[in-house]
Amino acid sequence: KNASTSLYGNIVALDESPLQQGLLYVGTDDGLIQVTENDGANWRKISSIPGIPELAYVSHVEASEHDPNTVYATFSNHKMADFKPYVMRSTDRGATWTPITEGLPENSPCWVIKEDDEKQGLLFLGAEFGMYFSTNNGGKWTRLKGGLPTIAVRDISLQRRENDIVLGTFGRGIYILDDYSPLRNLTDDALNSEAHIFPVKDALMYIERTDRHIGAQGGSFFTSDNPPYGAVFTYYIKDSHKSLADLRRKAEKKARKDGGEIDYPDMEELRAEHDEDEPFLLFTVTSESGEVVRRLTAPVKKGVHRIAWDLRYPDLSPLASEKHLTRSGLHVLPGTYNVSLAKFDEGEWTQLAGPQGFTVKPLDNTTLPSTNRKAMVAFQKKAAQLQRSIEAASKTVDETAERLKKIGYTLRMTPEADSTLLATHTELTDRLTALRRELRGDDVASKHNANQKPSIANRVGLMMYQMTATTSDPTAEHQEAYNIASKAMIEFSEKLRALIEGELEPLERQLDEIDAPWTPGRLPDWRPR
Repeated sequence: KNASTSLYGNIVALDESPLQQGLLYVGTDDGLIQVTENDGANWRKISSIPGIPELAYVSHVEASEHDPNTVYATFSNHKMADFKPYVMRSTDRGATWTPITEGLPENSPCWVIKEDDEKQGLLFLGAEFGMYFSTNNGGKWTRLKGGLPTIAVRDISLQRRENDIVLGTFGRGIYILDDYSPLRNLTDDALNSEAHIFPVKDALMYIERTDRHIGAQGGSFFTSDNPPYGAVFTYYIKDSHKSLADLRRKAEKKARKDGGEIDYPDMEELRAEHDEDEPFLLFTVTSESGEVVRRLTAPVKKGVHRIAWDLRYPDLSPLASEKHLTRSGLHVLPGTYNVSLAKFDEGEWTQLAGPQGFTVKPLDNTTLPSTNRKAMVAFQKKAAQLQRSIEAASKTVDETAERLKKIGYTLRMTPEADSTLLATHTELTDRLTALRRELRGDDVASKHNANQKPSIANRVGLMMYQMTATTSDPTAEHQEAYNIASKAMIEFSEKLRALIEGELEPLERQLDEIDAPWTPGRLPDWRPR
């Protein structure tokens, strides 16, 4: 006796029509579907459905969300070593049935079927090796992957408020597809276009918490990743980019198949392949007034993809590497925005899709909400520009220090360098050190844990750190810190510019005059003598 096998005669599927009270469907483990239209007072037995093997397990019944006469059912005959998909639709409450299995693999038993509550004809199917969807009442099924492994999907729940699909799998946990609403707009026109941006769900603005406080729980603590924060753009690209090398290899493969000659590319063709720039997609987010607030990039790959904007302006810090292209600054204002899609290829922009409008809404659950959000964002943008200038000045100080360091080495080894040049170098180095301490603080005092006045960078850095993690108005202390730092930065910039342009660059020209070895910052100027 197999203890895990149910006894025949059990009801294993049940559903009630959401459109007509008293209309219920049940399915059993021995292939029967029973229908009642009066709350169970009378039942009508369906014992034979053309195309369905006798005693096949009724894995699910689903009353239509849109038509009281339509019902869907899935069957599994795996107990009889039959692994074919059995999915049926009836439009007369079970009197007659039509198979809807086009596009399903031949060896995939089906376990559950669900119908979207908004768009008629949009169906979801859980099968032994994955999940499928159909936009035409089951006329054609398409595999829905999105990171879902090859696994048995035994149950599906459609979360109506957020439009999420929740999947229950056999032994592999729960999977969630966030916001499946783009599937409601998956039309032939969209799929035949070069690119398409689907309607964008309203984006909630708040300060995202990133720490989970795992503590000492170790491996017993597990949470899945949260959905991407911000506005999520779902888009479709008809074709992937084919590089010159891809096209050449494709032509070579065809020639090899057809028995033709394969031409080896000449050096100009190889050079063109080597120098070819990779095209990319550019998403441009604009405000209602047309101001560009953010740009996002993505590779040109066919299919349906997603990219998220975190509702923030770009980071204004100096760009250290390509990774910093995705760094973000402060939050934008709530309101209406648009996103458009373009492609950059061979030095030209091509507009592909959009603009698609969407709304950014504040969550408004803060203890101290801003009384004037527009003024708050305006101050934050002004402060971010000040921080941009400070960080640029800090980088300039470091690069200038490196130039002076190399100049010092060069002067020591150049026979024509006199004591005047060495003295000038020492004076500039000392003045630059004083400027660095004015901008970033006294490193010697910090090393000895001594008190010191806040530096320009310290004032603004602390202010920006505090404003990045709040949606409250800037405090009076923030306003004062900005005013002090802004005034000090004006004076500092003038002194730094005078040192570099007025004294360092003339010193570098003198190095050229005495044929000193090259140092960073000097442009070689060759003239035969």
